[in-house]
Amino acid sequence: MTNLMCVCLAGIVRVWQYFVFFDEMNSPYTPGPILPTVLFGISVLDLIYDNDFIPARFRFMPKFFKWIYEFGVSVVLLQIGLQIWESAELIIYTTIKYMLCSALSVSVVEKYEYYWLGCFTLPLSYLILALIGHATNHFYLLWAPCTITRTTATLLVNPTLKYLLRNKKRNVRLPSFAAILQRRMMQAATERRNRRAT
Repeated sequence: MTNLMCVCLAGIVRVWQYFVFFDEMNSPYTPGPILPTVLFGISVLDLIYDNDFIPARFRFMPKFFKWIYEFGVSVVLLQIGLQIWESAELIIYTTIKYMLCSALSVSVVEKYEYYWLGCFTLPLSYLILALIGHATNHFYLLWAPCTITRTTATLLVNPTLKYLLRNKKRNVRLPSFAAILQRRMMQAATERRNRRAT
């Protein structure tokens, strides 16, 4: 697994790049919400975190150099993943705009294109996040604080009774448990006989 600190740092660098170096003229701009891009970015970071990108010959490098290597690979892979998402988002935007302009007036389409694009990209990004989260099995990190694990122990009467009776012969003091289990077995046997009789 890639170091979590390197993956988070790559995400922070990508956010910083977006706010500082974003050029609306040179980048393909779609008027949709930013949340699908963020969710896709989180899923790409999750995928990066789940894999190990250090080659076998670099395993014995000092940790600092491994972190630099992992950080560089994380930044590059995150950039590639988000470029793919922006291209897919642009294709979806163009397709939606073409289909809606043929059915509705252009003013209505331009007025609500933010919402139309969000209706298609947001479920798609949630689906991708869910699939990658399921593939990497990292959803338990989110649900572990919210869930209570209950452990139930079952006692098999016959093997336990045999064990207790065997240890009774070795002078281990557990006779009360053996008697309780014998009584319970006799009660269960009589209940079964009564059920068969009726």
